[in-house]
Formats: sequence, C-alpha cells, structure tokens
Amino acid sequence: MVGLMEQIKPENRRYYDTSRFNLEATQTLAGNIGHLLIQEGKLSVGDFLELQRLIQSEDIESVRLAIYTMEAKSSVNFTTKEDGNLG
Repeated sequence: MVGLMEQIKPENRRYYDTSRFNLEATQTLAGNIGHLLIQEGKLSVGDFLELQRLIQSEDIESVRLAIYTMEAKSSVNFTTKEDGNLG
C-alpha cells in the first residue's frame, strides 16, 4: 500500500474529491499537501504556519479553504485538474 505522501508526489499524483472525505481525512490531506509543497519549495513554511489554524479547524470547509489556498499559492492542483475536473 502506498502512503498518502507517496500518492501526492508529482509522479503518483491523484486528484482528490474532498467532498467524500470526513474531517480527519481532509485535515490529513491538507497537512500532507503542505509538507510536500514545502519540500518542493513551492510553499513557504511561514505560509503553511499561517494556514495551520484553518487546517486544524473543526469546520471542514475551513480545512478545504486551506487546501485551495495552498493550491493557489503554489500553482499545483490536488483537488481538480487544470480543466476543472476530477480524475
């Protein structure tokens, strides 16, 4: 079984429909995306730390907002392909 950090690497990248995830899974995905983007140099540690409040929120929409913010700051999509579709 491939771990989530392996799944979100560019060569293995999948697109995630977070509407199917519960809160904990969405928080885990957000944290893993942030760590990967930091490792790739596409997101600063400071930006990630600013998003921690959203990622750790009990409101799933706030967690999704953190993911969308990281996608926008890094120009890397994890929840939709460039054409806007999952898949």
